[in-house]
Amino acid sequence: MPSIKKNISALWIGRFWQKSRLLCSITILFFCCSVFANLLQLETSPFFIWDMYKNPVRDKMDYDVYLIGYNNNGILNFKNTWKEPQKIYLTSPLFYYMEYKENNSIENSRKYMEDVWAAKHPAFKWLLPYLNNSAEQFAAFPDWYKKYLSSILHQEINNIDIIKTHVQFMDDQSLKTMSSDTIHLIP
Repeated sequence: MPSIKKNISALWIGRFWQKSRLLCSITILFFCCSVFANLLQLETSPFFIWDMYKNPVRDKMDYDVYLIGYNNNGILNFKNTWKEPQKIYLTSPLFYYMEYKENNSIENSRKYMEDVWAAKHPAFKWLLPYLNNSAEQFAAFPDWYKKYLSSILHQEINNIDIIKTHVQFMDDQSLKTMSSDTIHLIP
């Protein structure tokens, strides 16, 4: 009959213990503390945030859909799900740039960083200029974006239009366009 010690040493945790007792002890302690905190329903971010699950999800009937138009006639459309990373890399910086322009060239995170974060972490205040984008970086964005979109679509991009379309689901589950407007242009 094999011994318990021999069985444990054959497992991953046993091999981990033999390689680094300190790191294994820290891992086991972290695991035990996480389990204990979850049993008490404490928020041990980023693992479980209990308030996230307390409210029911409501059906929403109205949505804003953003379309990226290019060269006055094309609409960006990814037909395959494996292109999702490209889609995110195209839309996230674009929406960040649009938000910057809508807020009169002020980043939302800058105010938080200067007013809240710097007050909590005064030793790291010197990092503030490096944590936000500069005006020059935002000014360079349209050219970069056109080049990046051009590399994806394999054609020259002359201009980009962001079209905001407000749609509503009807009772028969059909989709009705309520309004559509070009909200931003990148010449």
